[in-house]
Amino acid sequence: MNIVGFISSALLGVLALALAPTTFARLVDCEVNGKSVDPNNGGTTNGVTGLMRCIERDSRLIAREQALVNGTYIGVSRFYENGKLVRDGSVNAKGNREGSNRTYSQSGILLTDQMYLNGTTIGLQKSFYESGSLRRLYFYEKRGAETSASNDTHETAFIELTPMGKLKDFKCASKSVITFERYSDNQLCGFSQMATVELYSDSSLEERRTVQNGRFLSRDWFWPDGKLSGQFLRANNKVTERRFNRAGVKTSEQVSLDKGEGRIRELEQLFHASGTLISEKQWDTNGIKNESTWYLNGQLKSKQEHLVTSVVKKEYFDNGKLAFEGNYGRGNRFLQAMNEHRYFYESGKLRLEIFYDTNGKPTRERDYNEDGTVVRDDAVFEDGSRKQFAK
Repeated sequence: MNIVGFISSALLGVLALALAPTTFARLVDCEVNGKSVDPNNGGTTNGVTGLMRCIERDSRLIAREQALVNGTYIGVSRFYENGKLVRDGSVNAKGNREGSNRTYSQSGILLTDQMYLNGTTIGLQKSFYESGSLRRLYFYEKRGAETSASNDTHETAFIELTPMGKLKDFKCASKSVITFERYSDNQLCGFSQMATVELYSDSSLEERRTVQNGRFLSRDWFWPDGKLSGQFLRANNKVTERRFNRAGVKTSEQVSLDKGEGRIRELEQLFHASGTLISEKQWDTNGIKNESTWYLNGQLKSKQEHLVTSVVKKEYFDNGKLAFEGNYGRGNRFLQAMNEHRYFYESGKLRLEIFYDTNGKPTRERDYNEDGTVVRDDAVFEDGSRKQFAK
């Protein structure tokens, strides 16, 4: 369920619940079959059967109508505001909503039409704009087996429209469950044949989806000016996702293996606003495999190769020459320097060597001039002190 639909449903639910207290707060005179009763005094309705009608004492406008069966509220339940019907439904012997329950605006426009089973929404639900046009169709079904005694339900599908009647969003169940007037999820969700559907905001095209058997095969998102802002493609058990800036340049791409119940990342790329590739990560079934970055001139900037027990790192100058290379072991939480690390001049000549012990502590450092001459060769100790390395 998207966030807009969730908020819309929540507000409509709050509206329905809020209507009754407003009515109850007014002083009313009630009667059943011509006999005065007090809904706050069970003694006056005990054993009574019939339709209770309540009139506001001050305005003499109708406030509510409720069916009584042997003193229990069962069946019709209607509430009014300023003499106008605002809620119409029914309750069961437990006092829970049952069957169709509707809410209306003060002008008489139908706002919601919801189906209940013992107080729980189930089946096809409908909501409408103040103008009377359809706003949302949404379907609730039980969690788990249909024969379950639990009343726990969840939203499995919906169709949402703009105030102008254009399709705004939809969600598919595993089969077609929504049919109302000219609206149906059978075609939208591609249950009969693959469908390509356009979605709109209040003013412009927002998304284009291709759907088959309730599954999205592709999704294209658009900026307000109509340029592509994002893509989702599913093919050959792979999912590719792309993002574009307002100039139409791709800024990211991610490829994942589609496992049905989830996805496993395989590739992630980031691009500069100019379109130049600046970062790439690759995964296999064991996790991250390679990481690379590039300068804007296209030269490789860094590369990390992730092995089973270590990581090999290399860094480069923007002229393509190697700047650094070294290995890191996989510690409990952090990578730990190991073996020999080498640093280079921009010309490609060796500049510095650092040797590490099995605990990741430096034990020797050796500096070179660019002509290859050793200018310093020190043993390094745990306290940071050093002395010339003994050959």
